[in-house]
Amino acid sequence: MEELKANLGATLKALKVEYREMGLIKDTASLFVINTFGVAICIMNRKDYRLVDTALQEAYRDWRVVYVAVQDNFLEKKDEIIWALMRSGYLRWLRTEQCSDSEFRRMMFNGGFADKLLNARVKMWGDAPKYRYLKECDLFAKGQGRISEYLSKEPAFFDFMPE
Repeated sequence: MEELKANLGATLKALKVEYREMGLIKDTASLFVINTFGVAICIMNRKDYRLVDTALQEAYRDWRVVYVAVQDNFLEKKDEIIWALMRSGYLRWLRTEQCSDSEFRRMMFNGGFADKLLNARVKMWGDAPKYRYLKECDLFAKGQGRISEYLSKEPAFFDFMPE
C-alpha cells in the first residue's frame, strides 16, 4: 500500500496537479482528492471496492472517481487517471497555466498523448453521423506528420477529451 501511495503521489506531482491525501480506512484505503478537476482517486489494498464505494459515491457525487488496488497494473490505472483528468480540462489547464508551448508540444508528442487522445476520440465518435465532422478532423490530424503541425499551429485542438 505504501508503494502504491508513493507511485501515485509521484505521478500526480509529475502531472503538476495539486492534491490532498486523506486516509479512509487505516492500512486499507486512502483517497487522493484533486479539487481543481473534480477527480478523486481511491487506492486500496484489496480489489473489492464495495467497502468504500457507497460512501464515496455519496460524498463525491458528480466527481470522477478512479479506483486503484494494490493488485492492479499501475501503468493501466495511470492512463485511467490521466483520462479522468483530461475529461475535466487538464490539458487546457496544463497548456495555458503550467507549461510553455514547447514543453506542452514535447509532452504531447514525445509522451504519445496526442496520438492516444486522437485514437480515443476517433473510437468514441464511432460511425455516428452527429460526430462525422469531428471524426474527420481527428483522422486528418493523425495523418502523415500532422500531429506535430497541429501541436505547433493549433495546440488547443488537443485541449479536451469528451465523455
